[in-house]
Amino acid sequence: MPIDQFVQTAIALMGPTAIWLSQSRSQRFQRWACIVGLIS
Repeated sequence: MPIDQFVQTAIALMGPTAIWLSQSRSQRFQRWACIVGLIS
């Protein structure tokens, strides 16, 4: 798998994950939203 394809896949998966975490009712999950967003 070329590195560009890997990066695009990671962005496609981690972006929505960060959004989902930020909208979570649990404070435990919300605190990870910014970290996941920055990594992506």
